[in-house]
Amino acid sequence: MQYVFTKEAPSRKSFISTIIILLGSVLASGFLQTGIIFSFAGISWGMLAAVSFAFFIYISGNTTIPVHPIYKSAIMTTGASLLIFISLPPVFLINDALTDGLFMYGLLTGFFGSLVPPILFNIGMPKIGGSLGTILSTSELPTAVIMSTLVLHKTVTFLQWIGVIIILGGIAYPNVQIHKNTRLIKKNV
Repeated sequence: MQYVFTKEAPSRKSFISTIIILLGSVLASGFLQTGIIFSFAGISWGMLAAVSFAFFIYISGNTTIPVHPIYKSAIMTTGASLLIFISLPPVFLINDALTDGLFMYGLLTGFFGSLVPPILFNIGMPKIGGSLGTILSTSELPTAVIMSTLVLHKTVTFLQWIGVIIILGGIAYPNVQIHKNTRLIKKNV
């Protein structure tokens, strides 16, 4: 996407980091240990989700319009809510879900899932840029694996832990190179 919009090829570090992260994602997801049946519809929806997420990150990191992060987050979550309500009508608003105690869980999920992350994302992305933001966004899978172990007490296999470590290494790789070059410059000066 960076190449399409800016005619600038990804750097060698970004390309290597992407390969490392993809390898780690295959291991961390448990893909190799389960009997997964491929579905054309599933692959299509997954690719559409990946493309829309890539657009979201690219636009968030490269927008030059000065909009306060809270307003930008409000616009994003309102648009996302409208799209979700069109494809999945909110029938829970008219049934007993609100009185069954799910309301509090909904408020907590909304606060920590739909309010806080977009605000923090919109504050941080313009400061770190699109390519580094894309790499940092891959920390979602390691976080999910770690939290599933700590909070849900799920069993995580050795290969999944290796995948998490590989993903974190892929995230750190471009930054390690930058610090290495900085030390060399300081040494020569």
